[in-house]
Amino acid sequence: LYQQTKHGTDISFQKVSEVSNQQAMVVDNLGKVWTGTYNGLLCFQSPERNTPLKLEASFVSEADKVFSLNKNVIKSLYKDKPGVIWVGTNGGGVNKFDPERKNFYHYGNNLSVNGSIYKEVRSIFEDSKGDLWVGTEGGGLFLQKAEGDNNSYNNFERFATGGGRVFALEEIIKNDNRYL
Repeated sequence: LYQQTKHGTDISFQKVSEVSNQQAMVVDNLGKVWTGTYNGLLCFQSPERNTPLKLEASFVSEADKVFSLNKNVIKSLYKDKPGVIWVGTNGGGVNKFDPERKNFYHYGNNLSVNGSIYKEVRSIFEDSKGDLWVGTEGGGLFLQKAEGDNNSYNNFERFATGGGRVFALEEIIKNDNRYL
């Protein structure tokens, strides 16, 4: 992970982390930088503008802790409009991170259970209506409709099947039509 710094007209890049297997990155509402790796989730914060990022926290799967990350290989990260960090794992489905409690809530990977999601998550996206979409490798596309004023989410619905591979998601709005 490298950070660009600017001093006057001079721009430079500084190595922040030696971790070489970073798969995803997102910035939260507080300006913290989150990176997903093959070995869990890392959180970096800069004490002030133009100072180097410092590792603030790391999160890994701990079998004896219910609210830990459920798998360490992270393939996608997404921050939704309210600021929730969604973590797409390789083998564990989706984890929703509660930054206040530092807990992870799991959206299981058992497709026979209603509301579960396929385990190989590759992309996460929130559309203009606040609905959350999850693309998987081999399980297709999943939708979780936003509910209420605070866009809370309850269960995923399998939207497309057939062993589909969805690695990227984006919304295009043209002539009042939405395309995903």
